[in-house]
Amino acid sequence: MYLLQPCFSKVERMIMEAVQLQVNGMTCGSCVKAATRALSGVPGVDAVDVRLDTGTASVRGHDVGKRVPAMITALAGAGYEAFAASASDTALPLTGGCASGDKTGGGCCCGR
Repeated sequence: MYLLQPCFSKVERMIMEAVQLQVNGMTCGSCVKAATRALSGVPGVDAVDVRLDTGTASVRGHDVGKRVPAMITALAGAGYEAFAASASDTALPLTGGCASGDKTGGGCCCGR
């Protein structure tokens, strides 16, 4: 006789969450690439879609809801102000970005 038991841990690991962030200070395609790179480096992040036209970043991955502060810190390190776009996420706004006047790095029109 065989006893079948569900393996919830495997199912739980397969569930992906999504978080939307507002990203301020992006002015060009190089900014989008820099923000994408910063977010992709956060552990647990599997997919990133940064949109210049809306100034948002959609992030998918495992437990990303718990990683919002790490994502905001990563974006601040890249020079962008960011905060959670939904009220249910906890995040602190940080300053920086192309529009802040910090024109370090680059080759782009915004100094990146």
